[in-house]
Amino acid sequence: MPHTPPFSILVIARNEAHTLPRLAESLRDCLASGVELIVIDTGSEDETAQVARGLGARVELAGDRFHSTLTADEAAAIDRRFARGGEAPLVEAGQRLFDYGRARQFASERASHDFVWHIDASDVLLSVDLDFLAHTVRSGRAHSLSYFLEAGPSRFRVARFFDRRRFAWRGRVHELPVGIGGAAAAGTRVECSDAQLSLRHIHGQKTRTYVAGLAVMAMEDPEAPRWMHYLGRELRFAGRYRSAIGALRGACRLSGTWAGMRSRSLDVTGQCWEALDRPAAAAACYSKAARLDLSRRQPLLRLASLLQRRGDFQQSVAFAAAALTLPQSNAYVDAAENHPADPHALLYWGLFWLGRREEARTHWEICRRLAPDDECYARDARLFTATEADGPTRPV
Repeated sequence: MPHTPPFSILVIARNEAHTLPRLAESLRDCLASGVELIVIDTGSEDETAQVARGLGARVELAGDRFHSTLTADEAAAIDRRFARGGEAPLVEAGQRLFDYGRARQFASERASHDFVWHIDASDVLLSVDLDFLAHTVRSGRAHSLSYFLEAGPSRFRVARFFDRRRFAWRGRVHELPVGIGGAAAAGTRVECSDAQLSLRHIHGQKTRTYVAGLAVMAMEDPEAPRWMHYLGRELRFAGRYRSAIGALRGACRLSGTWAGMRSRSLDVTGQCWEALDRPAAAAACYSKAARLDLSRRQPLLRLASLLQRRGDFQQSVAFAAAALTLPQSNAYVDAAENHPADPHALLYWGLFWLGRREEARTHWEICRRLAPDDECYARDARLFTATEADGPTRPV
């Protein structure tokens, strides 16, 4: 390549000395071509800064400037606002908060180039076409680029490669780049193919600490449905189901909540009702979610799964088959839809119990092809070879 690619790679890191060499190895071609790598060290207690410098990165020591501590008054206000159903306090005074949005914005401002690419220390580059990226940036025809990020079994698009003059980071957690001056000012986005750019995120052992940050965002920006939606999701992950339902209902009530987000909030609400052993309430949520956004598989799959566990195989098969008529989503919030075998699994289990074993076998064979390492699918070979069988290995 005749010239250094005109963009900077930015990484926020704290105690990531063990992950940075893996990231740098995956970025080997980028670094060899002269791409700028900047690591923002946010108060590491290990050798993060030294390791980053040894890998050729420019290191900025940010210390604790993006950390804050939840006061007793703030903690009490969060519990008054969001705790429901006698659940224990959601947050604690003295809890440390990290402002990811401010940290990423700080990184953007330190870059030598206007185009910046934000990645995590725990990411690994799968593929890159440096000629394509350099040409796209220099051409001026794009102001941001989206690409696929793999995370566990999920795969979805993110757009963290952009012109910093047109975007600024927003949000303490579940942060996102937003157009400066509105969506129109954000300009044109190019969608990269897998060969042009793709990454994998490798989950580590760090504890999720998003509830407090999202609760603070929801109180600071009460008309933005994003924070209430993600707060509800995090509360569900934490097992605070009634509080989660309250937050998700709040997200649905906000005037700025578009139909797709209402559908997704109802999805998570249904999961909470299932956890509280309220299947009828869960089914109502999934049904409404499906009606609100006819493009989404997820509520249909959840409804099919719920009905199957309750023994209604006829209806379960109908909803799973309907889900298969819709395209697979690549949105982050629809991560569960990125398990391509799931509709076929629901179909072969339901069809088996309905006595339609040849049809069931067809969908089981698809599951085996899509997920060859899944032991449960492998064990279910007995369903189609034995004269008698107890049934599928697991319910959905």
